[in-house]
Amino acid sequence: METHNPEQNPTTSSHPHATPTSPWWKEKGFWVRLAVQTAVLLTFGPALVAGPQHLHGWQVLGVWVSSAVVFVGLLVQRWRARIGLAVVAVGLGVAALTATGEVMFYYVVVVYEAWYITAFLSHRKWVLLGALWVGSEFAVGWLLWAPYGIGQPLFDKQGMIVTATVLRIVTLTVFITVSIGFGALWGRGTWRRNYELQTLRARAELATMTERNRIAREMHDIIAHTLTLVIAQADGGRYAGQREPDKALQALDTISERSRAALVHMRGLLSVLRDDNENDRSVDSAPGVAGIPDLVEDAKRHGLNVTFRVEGTVREMDDVRSLTAYRVVQECLTNVLKHAGFVLADISLTWGEEAVSITVDNAPGNADAAPGRRQIAGSGRGLTGLKERVRIHGGQVTWGPSQRYPGGWAVIATLPY
Repeated sequence: METHNPEQNPTTSSHPHATPTSPWWKEKGFWVRLAVQTAVLLTFGPALVAGPQHLHGWQVLGVWVSSAVVFVGLLVQRWRARIGLAVVAVGLGVAALTATGEVMFYYVVVVYEAWYITAFLSHRKWVLLGALWVGSEFAVGWLLWAPYGIGQPLFDKQGMIVTATVLRIVTLTVFITVSIGFGALWGRGTWRRNYELQTLRARAELATMTERNRIAREMHDIIAHTLTLVIAQADGGRYAGQREPDKALQALDTISERSRAALVHMRGLLSVLRDDNENDRSVDSAPGVAGIPDLVEDAKRHGLNVTFRVEGTVREMDDVRSLTAYRVVQECLTNVLKHAGFVLADISLTWGEEAVSITVDNAPGNADAAPGRRQIAGSGRGLTGLKERVRIHGGQVTWGPSQRYPGGWAVIATLPY
């Protein structure tokens, strides 16, 4: 079985920061981000301007311009991630060129972007993190050295390395590396949680689809079998009504009985879709191998000439496999009535060491065998669904011309225990 490696093809379509499909003004997340960013800007913006660093007029303008650019970039990257990152980078560059000295305020944005890149981008994320690291080195270095002369020359007059300067450079590099690494590690955890959540969603969707297909197969088996018997009885009753009224009444009784039985099965099947307590659900309505003789007797009562035999020692089967065996026989009898009419049919259950083999042979159809009866057209989905049902349990189904009845039809199903 092919396995999926999340490292090879990470996806971001399911997380809250993924690119929205609706217009920005209809996105709840946009207005939340706008409110939060506005509150942060109005809270810390005046503090940046009125700080103790005695900013000049052009520096004050630079603070507000850089803050506004970063503000817009953080909003844009929700819809256009790389464009938003570029806008934020421009804003941080403007902040560095103004030399405000407020390193930590802007560096929080850098750590946030390291988290965002790792958590929500899949293409060239390490290149972007590297560019973020290099840009931070230059920007923070410029803020500390250029405007205020805090640093000292790398070499003194004798050409010796100045220890204090080297120490500042090493400290700066370690600080930037650790902080960006922390943001990336944080983002990695977010990415992993998003991936696991998306995997759970995919599994839930697959389980829902599987259950939907199962219910569809069950409904097909119940409805198709019941309606086939009802139609056969109705056709026979209409023909017999003119000559043998008693048989017509018997056909009506059979139609009523089979319809009520189908209704009970349908209610039991659909009860799993309700949100009621599990104790209220019908769990005993599903038939199994033990119900096959009753199914055969029921077919005989409806006019089908069926012989049924069991070979080997009957084995225990779980409820799902037992139901599958029952549905195999039911579908075959339904097809015999639909396509051949009231003909000879033979059903055998052969219990082997590892699997049970179900064989259903029927004689070719005879138009004169069922007066008043019209042939029912089939969709071909019954046998296909039967094959899918058996294949789930590792079995197989084959069909073709019958060897027992020349011109007839045979279905052979093998179902492991």
